[in-house]
Amino acid sequence: MSPVSPVSEVDEVSDRDEAIARACAEVAAARRTKPPRSRGGRPRVLRAIGEFLVEAVGEVVVGSIVAGVSLGLFAGVVALVVWGFSVSPVVTVVFTGGVAVFLALGVREVFVRKRRDRLGKLLVAAGVFTILWVLGLIVSSL
Repeated sequence: MSPVSPVSEVDEVSDRDEAIARACAEVAAARRTKPPRSRGGRPRVLRAIGEFLVEAVGEVVVGSIVAGVSLGLFAGVVALVVWGFSVSPVVTVVFTGGVAVFLALGVREVFVRKRRDRLGKLLVAAGVFTILWVLGLIVSSL
């Protein structure tokens, strides 16, 4: 082992003190800096809040449009049923019963059986039934 000179110990202590002082200065400088900003000079948090608000308002607008269209279609179906009942009550009652049966079968297919392969056939049958109902109304109104 070589003896350690007192001068080298002083150099080590001063180097360590300098490193600690530099690290403290870097930490202090980092604390003084401003948070990172996104494009446009706004902080990321404000940008995220803005994006959230735009998305929320967009969802409300689209939901309102979808609700308006569905209510309009429902009003059209109700108007057709009222018209059909004034033209031929028997055909309209049969149609309403048929639609109820098809809706019940559709609910059973979706929620009970968990087999979606027959749902297409059910929809085709409902379409054919609707066409037959419209033809029945037309024939009975003549």
